[in-house]
Amino acid sequence: MTNIVTFDGKVMTDLVFSHRNRNNDFYTFHLSCKRLSGVYDEIPVVIRKDLAENLPIIKGLNIRVTGRFQSYNSKTEDYGKRILYINAYDVSEINKKSNTNLIELDGIICKPTTLRLTPKGKWVSDVVIKNYSGKNIYYIPCVVWGSTAKASNEMEVGEYIKIKGRIQSRDFIRFRNDEKEMHTAYEISVCELYKEMEE
Repeated sequence: MTNIVTFDGKVMTDLVFSHRNRNNDFYTFHLSCKRLSGVYDEIPVVIRKDLAENLPIIKGLNIRVTGRFQSYNSKTEDYGKRILYINAYDVSEINKKSNTNLIELDGIICKPTTLRLTPKGKWVSDVVIKNYSGKNIYYIPCVVWGSTAKASNEMEVGEYIKIKGRIQSRDFIRFRNDEKEMHTAYEISVCELYKEMEE
């Protein structure tokens, strides 16, 4: 299945050790990209140690990351919390004015879509896509707008779809034990969506 990300941005955090897998060390950092509206999306990136050191990646550097948008279920106290991030396959330094944020993804709708009207009168639909890579399965939340949102609401669980869009971050408040907690959600804002026969 397709899952291709190109994300340009400014490195906002220092490298932090994430995990070790198959004798490779992986690190994480946050990358910030500016939208046309002026809002910034800050997305977690996971990268192999050798890729991070070859550039090297340092706070304040403007880079392009290509890779996949992936997810896993956290084993922390937040039971069932899904963690989303870009898995970097390649990285290079870029001009600071570049703000490319593109993703092409296909997969299977795995939850009933939800259609709602925003206070500003815009239609929006939530779609969760199940994307495969070998034995790995990634559950990717997507937000669809306008007439495309209405079309997505007609689609059923199990249908195979393709999308194009950008990765965005969104802050929200959750209450726990009567206390406010700030959280950040990561999702795809969909520009194009269509269904066809699975390849």
